[in-house]
Amino acid sequence: MARSPLFKLIAVLQCALLHLVSFNGCATLITGTKQNIAIESEPSKANVRVETIGGLEVASGQTPMTVTLARKSEYMVIVKLSGYKEKRVEIGKEFNPVAVLSILAGVLGIFVDLATGAAWNLVPERIFVTLSTATLSSPEVIITVEYQNGFTKVIKEPLVAEEAK
Repeated sequence: MARSPLFKLIAVLQCALLHLVSFNGCATLITGTKQNIAIESEPSKANVRVETIGGLEVASGQTPMTVTLARKSEYMVIVKLSGYKEKRVEIGKEFNPVAVLSILAGVLGIFVDLATGAAWNLVPERIFVTLSTATLSSPEVIITVEYQNGFTKVIKEPLVAEEAK
């Protein structure tokens, strides 16, 4: 029984598609290996530093900003503004449901997604930080006394301003 040219073309396209998906993970093709993360603050114009969990700086700027990060790492976002307390927000990873298609299409595809990081979504995708003003709660003087016998004593005393006479 002879096959029609259209049947042959469809078979070739199916094989090519299966080959493409098998050697390139679905998540790698559909969602990519990088993800945009929006960072905002109140007040705005705060300084932002994004580091890998290992401490390597990968991005910096001022709020509001968007950074593009590799999906295969986890990050720490540090937001600072003079007169305000520093805030830190961790960006973690969760499984990308699109990577399931790689398992269905061919075992090799999931390994590609895992290796490229496309098997993960970074969370949260949007970071909004409200900075609180820095205050001295109770200023104190800390005195450390070291004795010759090796004994150490720490004395904490509240800082009190003397009144003018």
